[in-house]
Amino acid sequence: MKTQILAHNQVQKILRRMAYQIYEKHFDQKEIIFAAISGQGVQVAKLVQTELQEISKIKISLLEVSISKEKPEFNSAEVRFEPKHSIKSNITLR
Repeated sequence: MKTQILAHNQVQKILRRMAYQIYEKHFDQKEIIFAAISGQGVQVAKLVQTELQEISKIKISLLEVSISKEKPEFNSAEVRFEPKHSIKSNITLR
């Protein structure tokens, strides 16, 4: 597979489309929580979060998951919410 470098406007278009897809599927929700892996995953989630906030009034929270590269087992993961958040309902990770 050949590596392709995208222009800024191409990346923006992809991020906007991702935001619309999320909104189309979850338009009836009051809140969406993004779960993103630390580093580039969080950066992409924040970009999609910004796009989604421009097209909807849904509250968007970010859950950052840190996984040790030395011990990638699930039980070694650390989870942080941004902003501080308490979960009172079921969570489905997809």
